[in-house]
Amino acid sequence: TGDQGGQLYIRGGSPIQNKVLLDGMTIYSPFHSIGLFSVFDTDIIRNTDVYTGGFNAEYGDAMAAVSNWHTKSGGKNYTYHLKYESSALGAALGSTYDKLRGFNDLNFGLGGPLLIEGLTFWFSAQITDKKSYRVYKFDDIISEPLPDQNTADYLEVLNRNISNLVQPWDVTPGYRGFGFDKTADIFTKLTYKATNRLRFSGSYWQVAAHRKGFSTRYLYWDQGQNELFRDTYRINLEVNHSLSSNTFYTVRA
Repeated sequence: TGDQGGQLYIRGGSPIQNKVLLDGMTIYSPFHSIGLFSVFDTDIIRNTDVYTGGFNAEYGDAMAAVSNWHTKSGGKNYTYHLKYESSALGAALGSTYDKLRGFNDLNFGLGGPLLIEGLTFWFSAQITDKKSYRVYKFDDIISEPLPDQNTADYLEVLNRNISNLVQPWDVTPGYRGFGFDKTADIFTKLTYKATNRLRFSGSYWQVAAHRKGFSTRYLYWDQGQNELFRDTYRINLEVNHSLSSNTFYTVRA
């Protein structure tokens, strides 16, 4: 990987020369936020296959490497997980940074048998809300409001602002929050094992991302910063049939 972000450089190839698949589906943008964060919720991943060379024709679009990520399926027993992270405690204790950050992250999943023998399900979701995309601390030197020009202290306040090198719009001391980041990631999968040799599965994956980043160009006009919407919907249907111990085929749609 590089010194920033999580993108992979394999066999000298750039990240865009790697092919990334999820249950056989090609994922064209496997990273958010300029390569800093993966689009995959780790709780939906069972395992992965990485091919750094010698991959066959079905992966013909790849030049450097291929990684095929396999999602979880429900098992014979019910399993679940629940995780919640928040900056609310820090905010309640008086942290201005945590109050402006407004971070809340809920991650949960549930899977197991469903209705008839051989039918299982897996459902997971991650909801992340950041009231501020970035929080920075500035000095306490701000622009003082100018009194009326006819008053005696007008020039004194004006010269003080000039000597402090502050702009008229620099009026907020200390911590400031910029932008926001909201993401909802929902995944569900049904698997039906008809026999030991025949299996059907279908999955639905939806990601709704709404973000306003940070730019020094909009340091004093956060309202003018562009907002980014990245909503994706993926449906995958798969049939896996083993004809013998050495022969099988997979149909995906």
